[in-house]
Order: sequence, then structure tokens, then C-alpha cells
Amino acid sequence: MRSRDTCIVRAISVLSFACSLLLSLVLWRSDPAMLPMVLLFTILTLAAWFAIPRLPHGLVNITLAVSVLNLLVAVPELVLRLRDFRYEAGIQFGYPRPSQFVYLQPDSQLFWRRSRADRAVNSLGFVGPEVRLPKPQGHKRILFFGDSVTEQGFPDVVGHLLNLAHSPGSIRYECVSLATAGYSSYQGKVLVDMYGASLEPDVAVVFFGWNDHYRAYGAPDATKRVNAASPAGGVTGRVYHHARVVQLAAYAWDTLRGSTPQPLDVLRVPPDAYRDNLVYMHDQLGKRDVRVVFITAPTSHYAVRVPDYLVGREFAVDTQTLLHLHRQYNGIVREVARDTESTLLDLESEFESLPPRDVGALFSRDGIHLSLAGVAVVASRIAAVVTEVMAGQPPSGVQAG
Repeated sequence: MRSRDTCIVRAISVLSFACSLLLSLVLWRSDPAMLPMVLLFTILTLAAWFAIPRLPHGLVNITLAVSVLNLLVAVPELVLRLRDFRYEAGIQFGYPRPSQFVYLQPDSQLFWRRSRADRAVNSLGFVGPEVRLPKPQGHKRILFFGDSVTEQGFPDVVGHLLNLAHSPGSIRYECVSLATAGYSSYQGKVLVDMYGASLEPDVAVVFFGWNDHYRAYGAPDATKRVNAASPAGGVTGRVYHHARVVQLAAYAWDTLRGSTPQPLDVLRVPPDAYRDNLVYMHDQLGKRDVRVVFITAPTSHYAVRVPDYLVGREFAVDTQTLLHLHRQYNGIVREVARDTESTLLDLESEFESLPPRDVGALFSRDGIHLSLAGVAVVASRIAAVVTEVMAGQPPSGVQAG
């Protein structure tokens, strides 16, 4: 009888771990981080087949319990990952998702900043070295306002290019990034009030145009509120972020209550508000004699394709609407630069004039973020414009008011 029971336990255990192994192998094809799971379930499957007949009765029972737990938790978790299921309740922005606040620092004014626990983040909550105050003598400071495209790192490259172009002992350029993934022009407006004077900039580079025209959750950015005193951190937040089965349970509960978050038929920053935010940034910086460079957001979507996830995750209603809105918002940037007599670096038009293959090489697969080649091109263009703006010259090939 005991031998028969052992055979049943072995069959259940092998089936349980083999299911997890198969699912892990499928996921591993697109996610190299699944390799440890593949190795783990390979070992467990082999151990269940060869070791169970030799185990004492007590350990056989423990193995059965682990196998059943695997079927109830690990297998559903892997299936949900294979289906790319996510559900993150709470305050919504499209990006960052609520559970991603685990790795961010909630902020009542900006909604979020980078966690200062990250060694790459300065005391202001942005990627980069500490900003010296007062500004060192002989230094020119450039502030960068933007989203994840700017946060990729081209401000650092701009700084290196500018300083390489000037001999040691002459003017030194310092680039300070106030950009964070997910930011819109609303946060740019807030940042101007917070740091436009205290950081003593000479030039400001304003580069938004994606998050603003994504669909809003709950409310547009201007009326949204974040409780900075209740961060989604701790063990519970991290478990929720990683465990899809926990997210499924939350989804089922919210569905029963009728409280699942849905995107609205309004945008995070509607067109008129986008224009007002950019004008406000220019006017406030202009009061401090800061010269502003506006940049249109380039993309490979026109030449290549719009990735499915932008519609699948409901950033936009459909691809045509997304393309229309992106052109519209870049058009607003051009209008603001003209009306405020600011410098415009029209990267959208510059990139769109290139052959499709060349355009594709300048972007990552999402058509939004830049490849290494794209970072180099954008940095060189900004460095050239800033040099001419600082010299008081009309930037060649760049629209100015």
C-alpha cells in the first residue's frame, strides 16, 4: 500500500514540476531572467522522479504538499505571466503603474521622484550627480525638463560635448536633468516653480510630448492628487508588484466591487493645457533671463510602426489616434516656440526627413526611446544649438522666433 502511495505521490510531483518546467521554458524564450526558474524546476522534476521512492514516509508527505502548492500557486503564476496578465489597482497614470511606486518616492507636488536610495540619484530625486549651489564661478548650467526619453542620459552626453569643445580654463558647462520617466509638461511646470530660480540655470531645454497625450486615469494630471504620506512600499507592495496571482485576486475583488480602474476619454494633459504649461515654463524662466530651447519629440512610428502595447495597455484608443495626437502636440510645441520667440529644435521634422531604415536605427523597438545612435545624434544637435544660443547667435538650421 505504501509503495502504491509513493507511486501516486511521485506521479503528482513529476506532473506538477514538469508543468512549471514547461511554462518556464516557454517564458525563457522571451525573458532570459527565467533561466533560474528553468534550472530550479528541472532539478525538482528529476528529483521527484528519482528520489521519491527512496524517501522516508514523512518526507514523501512533505513532497506531496510542495507539489500541490506548486500546482496551486507557481503554475497559475507562470500561466498568468505567459498571458502577460497584469492588474495594478490604485492611482493610475498608464506609467508608472501603482505597484511601480514601490521603487519610486511619492511626492505630493510631482506625484513621484526617483528613490534617493538609488546611488545614481541625487538629493533632488533625479538621476545625476549632486548639484552644487551656489553655481561655481565660470560655469554655465543647462536644465533639462522631460520624461523617460531625456532620462535616458543624453544630457550627460551634451555636457561632455560642450566641454570638449572648449579649452580647459574657459567656460565649463554643467547639465542638470530634472527628467523622470512618466513625467508630463504638468510636472515640468511644477519643476520650474520649484527649481527654476534656485538652480541658477542659463539655458533650459524642454522636451516633452509623449505622456501628455496619453489617456488619463482617474483625472487629468492638473487635478490628480497623490498621498505622499502613504507610499506603496514595504514587503506587501513588493509582493504585489511581482506576484501575478496576487494581482489576479485583487482584480477579482475589484471586479466584484465594480472598482477596476479604467482610462478616461480625456488626456493626461489636454492640448490647451499642454500649450499653457509650455508658455508658463517659458515665461517663468524668461523672468530669470533663462533662454529656453523647445524640442519636438521625434519617433519612428511614422516610418516603421506603432507598437501594439501602446493600444493594448490603453495609452491610446487606436494607432491612428496616437499618431494624430503626437503630430498635434508637436505642432503645439512649434506654435509656442514661435509665439514666445524661443529657439525650436524640430527633431520630429529632422528625423522624418531621413530614410525609414535610418530612422529605425535611431530608436529602440518601441519607436519612442532612443538607441545609442539616437542618443548620440540628439546630444550632438542639442549641444550645437546650446552653443549658438549661449553665444547669442541665431542657431543655424533651427527655427527661432
